[in-house]
Amino acid sequence: MNYIVSEAQDAFQKQMVELQIDSLKIKDEEGKVVTGMNLRATALPDMWLPQFMMYANDTARLYTLKSGEKTIFEVGFEYDNRTLTGVRAVELSEDVTKEYGYTHGLLDNEFIKERILRHTLTKMVASDNGFARLVEPDTFHLADENDKYVRPMPVDLLVASRFREFSLNSDRAFEISLSMTNEPSLEL
Repeated sequence: MNYIVSEAQDAFQKQMVELQIDSLKIKDEEGKVVTGMNLRATALPDMWLPQFMMYANDTARLYTLKSGEKTIFEVGFEYDNRTLTGVRAVELSEDVTKEYGYTHGLLDNEFIKERILRHTLTKMVASDNGFARLVEPDTFHLADENDKYVRPMPVDLLVASRFREFSLNSDRAFEISLSMTNEPSLEL
């Protein structure tokens, strides 16, 4: 495991502890409890860590659009069928970085980085009665037939995916607020 991936694992596991979700139990696809494993294990390189990293990088890119798109982790994402999510975080050569359109430059504000990691976990992990439910984010990665690496989403698709995510969340909040009263009122 390379240093960047190891650092990412530690950072996400630290945020899980701080959010007090690290000990949530895991169920498999069939609903059976996976013994000896809690949410912290999902932040391993062969599990959900690459997905967490990709979402965090996309969030950082959105946050830094005006100043020149920066990421949190200087890695690429290689397709790999041997991992749970089908991708692996890897260091890229300069040629591959250019060919696939990866962003250069790292976000250097530690406070914002930490907030983006927290945001990533709150968006991608739901708690259901003491069990973690991993939520796969909307992604619209364009790919050529023989791609070895995930191409970062073009900015317009990235914005659209986050707007869709926001809209779905606001629809639910709107439904809840309307259900709290029998008669809608326009009073403030």
